[in-house]
Amino acid sequence: MSTVAIEGSASFTSTRYLEIYSTLHCLFLNNHSFFLTLIPSSDMEGNRKQTKLGSKTTTSSSSSTTTTFKDEGSSAALVVGAEHAVPLSVVEDAPIVSSYNDKIRPLLDAVDKLRNLMKMPKSLSSDAEAITAFMQIIGVSKESLRKILVRGEFDEYPGDKRMHCTARLVEMLNQYSDELLKCNESDPTVNFLTEEIRILEEAKGITLPNFLPRNAFLSILQGKVRGISDIPIRFVEQVWSYIEDVVLAVLMHNTQDYYHLHLATRRAGHNLIAKMKEKSIHWILEIVEMEKHTDYTCNPEYAAECSRLMTKQNAFLDGLNDEKRPSKIVIEGIGEVEVEGLRKYKRVDLSQAYDLKMRMTAYWKVVLKRLVDSMALHLQLNVANLVNKDMEMEIVGELVGPNHGCGIEKMLEESPSTAVKREKLNKSIKKLKDSKEVVGKIMDGVITYAVSISKNFQDIVKKIDDKLNSYLSELNKMPKCLSSVGEATTVLMHIIGLSKESHRKILNPDEKHMHCTARLVEILNQYSDELHKCATKVTRKLIS
Repeated sequence: MSTVAIEGSASFTSTRYLEIYSTLHCLFLNNHSFFLTLIPSSDMEGNRKQTKLGSKTTTSSSSSTTTTFKDEGSSAALVVGAEHAVPLSVVEDAPIVSSYNDKIRPLLDAVDKLRNLMKMPKSLSSDAEAITAFMQIIGVSKESLRKILVRGEFDEYPGDKRMHCTARLVEMLNQYSDELLKCNESDPTVNFLTEEIRILEEAKGITLPNFLPRNAFLSILQGKVRGISDIPIRFVEQVWSYIEDVVLAVLMHNTQDYYHLHLATRRAGHNLIAKMKEKSIHWILEIVEMEKHTDYTCNPEYAAECSRLMTKQNAFLDGLNDEKRPSKIVIEGIGEVEVEGLRKYKRVDLSQAYDLKMRMTAYWKVVLKRLVDSMALHLQLNVANLVNKDMEMEIVGELVGPNHGCGIEKMLEESPSTAVKREKLNKSIKKLKDSKEVVGKIMDGVITYAVSISKNFQDIVKKIDDKLNSYLSELNKMPKCLSSVGEATTVLMHIIGLSKESHRKILNPDEKHMHCTARLVEILNQYSDELHKCATKVTRKLIS
């Protein structure tokens, strides 16, 4: 760090100022920074070796080199000190007006390099301020996640398709549905009737011969459900892993300025998604078990599909006895099936097996639709609960909980990198203030010699003022310190009170501001009309 000091009262000629600025210019060209200050003459004396160079004296020490400019017969001197020796050159014949602009330009360039320090996070100085910042972060995060995960708005991430979550969830759900439809258990042509004949043989009992045993149907159903049970579990894990990436991306972006909150939020996000994933897996396992234990549906498509498939039974049985004895037969609604190995069975056994197969084929379509539809509804509900309720509770528990809670007070501590940057910014502002003061004093001494020099110094002071004001403005934008937790509680209660009053006005039928009760009645009437129309349609269909 170089030091430029004015000793005594400044009283230099124009030629001597050119020498001074030539020295400063050399410092900038050699990537040195300098600091201006006024020092007494006595401070320049010490046990150092001195070499007189006309009106310029160079003094050396083990740690620095100091160059002193001093007028003959004057008590004023300019001292330049640097950690490393700097080759100096004096420009005596340079034009006065242009030389000042050339010499001050490196200073302005150095100030410009401090711009990156202006992008600083807000500093928190009290518990109340930390609570306010925390509530703002939670509010912003919830609104962003509502847009992304619930409403399907992606204006915050227009170019990042991975953050267009509703579209990606639909794609995943369609892939899940396709995987269920394309698996072997959903292909009715695989081992056509052989499994049904085997199950019917083992399910025989002392009963009337023309009734299909229900345990045979359940046995086939359970085997098919077991065959696809891993597909819903894989889908749940895939979906929640994707949602975890999205949620953490939003939370990490909004908490990046607060180190301890950033860490607590990351832990809370991982823990919350793990809980939601475990909950969904437990739910889908229950759904799978329910499908194994009960064969029921109120869907009229089952009966219609079963009847349509059964109309092809006689044609199929007659095709087995065809003189051409084809090895494969095409059944409408099923496809091409292998029948060569079925000719050894009796017609009665084949007829029962065909009946069981068609019933299972029709019912299996209902099962797959239930697995897809219920999964979609489950995800929508749980994603909404995650955003609206669970996320906030989990983060608060992680931040102030007994296990890993770091407390609101920890939010007041900045990360090491942020603290270093803030310290640099404050030092830069202090240096600019001091430099402004010194330049002002130099300008007072120069104004008696040249008006043009004074004008250039005024420009310098103005530019330093502008930079200083911009830094001070940045610091002023940082949040104000609140004095106590009680003050934060008061602010919180005030917010809650305003929210409750707004909800009373909206939901009170006597208030006409938003007419919510009227809208609710209209929605309820529409819902009743839809139920009535649906019941009428079902009644007509049953009558027909």
